[in-house]
Amino acid sequence: MAATICKCGRCTVNVECTCDDCNGFLCCHTDENPTCVTGKDFFVHECLKASALDQLHAKYETDGLQPGGHPNEQYRYTAYRHYVREVHGILGQGNRVDLPTCVYRAIHAKFPLPY
Repeated sequence: MAATICKCGRCTVNVECTCDDCNGFLCCHTDENPTCVTGKDFFVHECLKASALDQLHAKYETDGLQPGGHPNEQYRYTAYRHYVREVHGILGQGNRVDLPTCVYRAIHAKFPLPY
């Protein structure tokens, strides 16, 4: 899924991406899924709505992995986690995937931090 050119039209360079092969750039576009994931119903209604994220956070908080601080940190954490579960399934402890830059961008735009 690594890409050097955005095909979905919503990506930017991802400063949080740490993988060597994507050079800070990962696009959600694939041949099987040519539309940007940030326009899909599950993403709009479950990853970008505070009320849905509050419910999901309550569901996920039993594992003890909770961010502190600003409420938008909680929304970001829960949105990332829910996106990964919807797209990749439950990965298991210690397993990580890099998110497409359009996903980071949409979540950061919706839930900015004040600092």
